Amino acid sequence: MLADLDPEVESGLIDRIYEAAFVPDLWGDVLGEIGALSTATAGALFVFDGKLPLGFRTTETIRAIIEDF
Repeated sequence: MLADLDPEVESGLIDRIYEAAFVPDLWGDVLGEIGALSTATAGALFVFDGKLPLGFRTTETIRAIIEDF
C-alpha cells in the first residue's frame, strides 16, 4: 500500500497502470495522476531495448522538451 493513500484510490491507480500497459495513449493521464499524488509538475516514461527507437510517454507539460530530446 502506498503511504497515506486511500485504498480505493490506490487500487484505481494500479488498475489504470495495467490498462496503460495495453493502451499506451493512457500513459499521459496515468503519469499526471501519479504526479498529482506526489506533487510533481510533470512525468515521463521511457522504454528502450537498444534495438528499436526510444519510446516514451509524457504529461503534456513536458512533451515538447522530451520530443526534442
